[in-house]
Amino acid sequence: MSVEVVSRPGLGSTAGLPSKAKFDTARRDEGTVAPDAGSALILQQRLTASTRRTVREFLAHHVAIARRELIDPQSREWFHLTLRLWLVFSVVVTIKTFVSPDRHTVYTFFDQASINWWRGESMYVADAITTGYRYTPTFAVALTPMAVLPRAIGGSLWTLANVWMLYAALRLFARDMLGSLWTRRREAALLMVALVLSIRGFWAAQSNAMLLALVLLAGSLVLRGAWWRAALCLALPVYIKIWPIAAALVLVACWPRQLAWRWLVCMVVLAVVPFATQGPAYVFRQYQEFGELLMGPCQARWSAFRDAWTIWEAVGTPEPRAFQVLQLAAAGGVLAGCLWKRLTGAPAARVVLAAVALWPAWQLLFGPASERNTYGLLAPALALALVESWHTGRGRWLAWLAMGCFVIGSGGIERSLTQFAPGAKAILPLGVVVYLGWFFFYGWRERATQVGAAGAPSQHRHLLLPHLSAKAACVERSAVGSLTR
Repeated sequence: MSVEVVSRPGLGSTAGLPSKAKFDTARRDEGTVAPDAGSALILQQRLTASTRRTVREFLAHHVAIARRELIDPQSREWFHLTLRLWLVFSVVVTIKTFVSPDRHTVYTFFDQASINWWRGESMYVADAITTGYRYTPTFAVALTPMAVLPRAIGGSLWTLANVWMLYAALRLFARDMLGSLWTRRREAALLMVALVLSIRGFWAAQSNAMLLALVLLAGSLVLRGAWWRAALCLALPVYIKIWPIAAALVLVACWPRQLAWRWLVCMVVLAVVPFATQGPAYVFRQYQEFGELLMGPCQARWSAFRDAWTIWEAVGTPEPRAFQVLQLAAAGGVLAGCLWKRLTGAPAARVVLAAVALWPAWQLLFGPASERNTYGLLAPALALALVESWHTGRGRWLAWLAMGCFVIGSGGIERSLTQFAPGAKAILPLGVVVYLGWFFFYGWRERATQVGAAGAPSQHRHLLLPHLSAKAACVERSAVGSLTR
């Protein structure tokens, strides 16, 4: 609607005008505003209102579509929703890295170590002080494409690589190991919860998400019979941090003929890679310093550690020799449980998933250097327990209690509690113990399901390890065939 302004010499008529137009007309008569300023302001307001209305209608339309689609548990809209959440988080963490590339991140150690490698300088010791880099020379060489870039860009690429490797590994994990009994809605819930539990590690640019992703990918490749790629995925984490060798040894022990020699070949090749980039004397010296670091400063116990030793400290005085015995016994228990499933003819998916569920728990309770950020290793297993218990109604209180310990022990809440109760440091490892309770009571055991509607009893079903889908079952049958040949 246009507004007609009738003016007389020395007098501005404002009859019938909106209040804003009256104000602008008065200012125009005083010579402070151009004759068309009032119309421009009104047009701008109308355009703004129209834009807002269009955005609201667009959002309302797509929200209605999403609500209609999300009613179906098999709708692909569940994956679209999850993908949007991971994308939003990727944008947020990238912005954080660009704004403060040197704060709340360990990427600076990786970046500087790679630079020192190509300069021929020590990666581990500078002026008789450790640099903070505790990883292998092979890892420093692998980071070269990111280290040559500005730190903000390289750090962003490193974090995004961790985020999306874990996303891809979880998608493949759900497809190959959880089977057709899991709907898309439950798989999407698994991805959402795993993201929430992994945020702390992503935010600090930790490498644990990449280690976990490689182990999950190795498990999926074992089911597909891709032994060389599985062996490579088991060898790569060992050359980032040493302790993922525990997961590799469990899977190698379950498939020795297929994995053992391939894994050893991959380990040797990765160890030789640094010799192709620097002189032998320098490479040997770096390996020597790395070994001295592992046997020296890395053996010291820090106040930031959260493991079974922390629980023991909360209730008494730990005995180092007794703790070592407990550590070895727990490792033997994990290996024996996975081997028992393998030797008793359990499906390969159940063996792999048992290893993926038990290895992080052992690593956090008895492995070296378990800190708050390390607890992201348990994210997929704990997310699986939460989604499974919510769906079946079995063991919900244990799963949510473990989740509560994870949340309370992962940040400022624990620091506040330790001021009044020093034993609050044990909350995180106690959460792992609670998770193991859920696993052994509701995830490990098999039970006979109820008689179906047609009157025929169904097969034995594992709560945590359901039967494979038709596609994954074919993959497993082909893998079993390759084992017997």
